[in-house]
Amino acid sequence: LAVNPEFKIGEITYENNAASCQLLYTESYAIVRDCSIGRP
Repeated sequence: LAVNPEFKIGEITYENNAASCQLLYTESYAIVRDCSIGRP
């Protein structure tokens, strides 16, 4: 996921950003899936 990859629009605060995801984390890899945008 790339949102604003060139940083053309700066963030003043990150308090309004929220996402909920499933994270599978092992010794050799990590997978993030089933993400949804939400409100903090």
